[in-house]
Amino acid sequence: MKKYIQNIGIIGLFAIISYLYVWSFVRTGVIYVSSDRVFHIERLEEAYRTLKSGHLLSYISTYSAARVGIATGQGYPSINLIIYGLIRLILVKPVVSYYSYIMVEQFFGLIVAFYAGWVFFKGSKKSALIFAVILRTSTYVMYNDFGRADVGEAWALIFVPLALIGYYLIIARKEYIKGVLILSLGLSLEIYSHILTTVITILFLLVVYILHLLNDRKNVITEIKALMMSAILFGRL
Repeated sequence: MKKYIQNIGIIGLFAIISYLYVWSFVRTGVIYVSSDRVFHIERLEEAYRTLKSGHLLSYISTYSAARVGIATGQGYPSINLIIYGLIRLILVKPVVSYYSYIMVEQFFGLIVAFYAGWVFFKGSKKSALIFAVILRTSTYVMYNDFGRADVGEAWALIFVPLALIGYYLIIARKEYIKGVLILSLGLSLEIYSHILTTVITILFLLVVYILHLLNDRKNVITEIKALMMSAILFGRL
């Protein structure tokens, strides 16, 4: 019972942090100028109008980009935009919907970061909580949300800790099955948000694994099998 109450408390804290994260911006009633703001707001509104018309996704600019049918959705994953579309359908107001969308992103990010920290710190909720808050309120995360307004990368960053902790479980803990599942899930969720972030994550893990092999080759066959299984699952998902 105590553990259940503690978990509810952590989720509640994350909800409060997520609300405070956007609160000062919501009050202004303005979406501020950002590097990629116009492009991504058009994508968000495209997702909303597509849902409103009774369809789930549109891979062309039916309602945005002067309605000329640019295949933006072919190069930019759009699954995460559905969340904005649903929020916009419920809240109606575009500015409130936009910041609510960022709030939901932050909430999910805190939960995923907490889980990754909980695994890494071997069940220490205090350490996991500190890690999650520091990571999700870091300069780069906030820059993506408000300075660049890069929706795709912002959502992909949520799942980077998941991919990294999956790799860690395979290499450091030798928990191969769990590691394979978490690594493949993390990469799959990344690529549904932002392709480049996924590529960078994979390249980073490859470099780290090569460096690992320079010092420890005892379990190389088992590790490679696990990593290949992760790649197969990633491809299937």
